[in-house]
Amino acid sequence: MADTCCAAHQDRPAVFQCEACHRLLCDECVREGHRLIFCGHCGERALALAAGGSSNVQERRREAKCERPYSFREALAYPFRGSGRLMIPAFVLLMTLAAVVPSLGPAAAFFARILLPGLLFEIVRTTAEGGIELPEWPDYSEPVERFREVIWLLPVGATALLPSVALFLLAGCDLKSLFLDGAAEGAPPCWGPRIAGVVLGSILGVLALGATGTHSSGWLALRIDLHIRALLTSAAGDALLVAALVAMLFLASSTLQQVLAPVPILGTALGAALASYALFAGAHLVGVVFRRHARVLGPIYRD
Repeated sequence: MADTCCAAHQDRPAVFQCEACHRLLCDECVREGHRLIFCGHCGERALALAAGGSSNVQERRREAKCERPYSFREALAYPFRGSGRLMIPAFVLLMTLAAVVPSLGPAAAFFARILLPGLLFEIVRTTAEGGIELPEWPDYSEPVERFREVIWLLPVGATALLPSVALFLLAGCDLKSLFLDGAAEGAPPCWGPRIAGVVLGSILGVLALGATGTHSSGWLALRIDLHIRALLTSAAGDALLVAALVAMLFLASSTLQQVLAPVPILGTALGAALASYALFAGAHLVGVVFRRHARVLGPIYRD
């Protein structure tokens, strides 16, 4: 026990060891510098004892934020915290004006297709780093960076669609019916492959979006082998739960938008509000998986 206890406080576990005097140190026996942590006795650098532990002040603060308890119920309130109090009303106003003033339609479409991907990846990244508030818009003065994020979204979508395509081909189903309304005359409805494809695709989509946003790499979205490895870890349960929650969010949003569509202006505004909530909350839930399981998923996707 003496080997794992603080040299000055025998009732407290040691989390650092001084590089110079070799004392075992608890949190109270160290002090933070601008970047590093130092021994409170001799003033030299203190090193983390835990395997993979960090002695960098910013990294330890981020780890502390990530390790705070944070439930999925709390995560559902995410779009109303931080800049969401302004961003969602602005999004609703833009979409409503686009419906009322047809000439604004192309601008709104540009906004959704070009600007939103950067925000979604930013939500995933900041959430994985411990954030619980909607971040500000990414810097759109860097068009190359924003365009790259749009490209990153393509492999995420392709990965989520892959199980459906594979199952349709294996079952001999009409692949056109997967992308177009209706199937060829006499073709089987293929509800089994369709439902199974959506379920598997949702799970892969969660991991693809999370890996891409957390590690800022579009290539990771296509790494099915890494996603399978992730599903064989303790993160699998949360990934399945988040896939179900995200699917329900978008299903509810889509259904309510169709119901509200006939209501002039108000229906459009409420539909836009539901869509933005589903997008922001969904991306946040994905980030929560990578936040909760950073020690497991980090090595899989980083190494």
